Amino acid sequence: MFEFCWNNSKHAATGMAPFYADQGYLPNFQIKNEESGEPITSQTAANHTRKLNEITQKLKSIMTLSNSTMNHYYDTNHKDIEFLVGDWVMLKTDHIRTLRPCKKLTEKFIGPFKVIEKITNQTYRLDLKNLVGKIHDIFHVEKLEKSKKIQDGQQEYGIEWFVNDDEIFKYLIEVIDSRYSKDKIEYQVKYSDKSKEWVDSTEFDKNDIEIQAFHNRNPDKPYPSDRVLDRASRTRQAPIRYDFQ
Repeated sequence: MFEFCWNNSKHAATGMAPFYADQGYLPNFQIKNEESGEPITSQTAANHTRKLNEITQKLKSIMTLSNSTMNHYYDTNHKDIEFLVGDWVMLKTDHIRTLRPCKKLTEKFIGPFKVIEKITNQTYRLDLKNLVGKIHDIFHVEKLEKSKKIQDGQQEYGIEWFVNDDEIFKYLIEVIDSRYSKDKIEYQVKYSDKSKEWVDSTEFDKNDIEIQAFHNRNPDKPYPSDRVLDRASRTRQAPIRYDFQ
């Protein structure tokens, strides 16, 4: 009933109800004592088809205008980030596996690192010679932040937690599974060195992109009850309790 009311109500974005946009008319639930008796002819079908085409063209115009409006506001408030070769940047650690015993204690940024090559407008190559281990040196601009470093030789921030001669440097690629384990949720994660590991859900922030992406792909997999996910339709039913007396 809720879905029917939603589809039968006028929407602000299009100025018409979804049912009208799809069928060309709104359902009429008035009870009549007799049928209208109006014959269905080919001309009636042609008129209905023409009406649907007019509605489709109107919807296209409305959606084009809506997209243009959104693009205008986005371009007005958005500023592209660009770095030059030789700039110093800080690197986000949200996608990198560190040596910290708890991810929540890891610095959000490490560095600074020097930009040594501009690959595209959105990707840059960094000089990671101070990091011991294997890690890809090309990063998206969203993982970088301008650093205030001016001179070479300044002490890097947070690097010590990424240096270990006995362990290959690796970073998280994706979350591939979840499970219940002793009344808590664990996630199986895949690293850049192709290794896998089960990690307690408390090691992740509630809005981690990798966690949200995993649950969007696998809506039936276990997830913490207090986790905020970008799926408004997902609900969890309370367990049924039977009282035998």
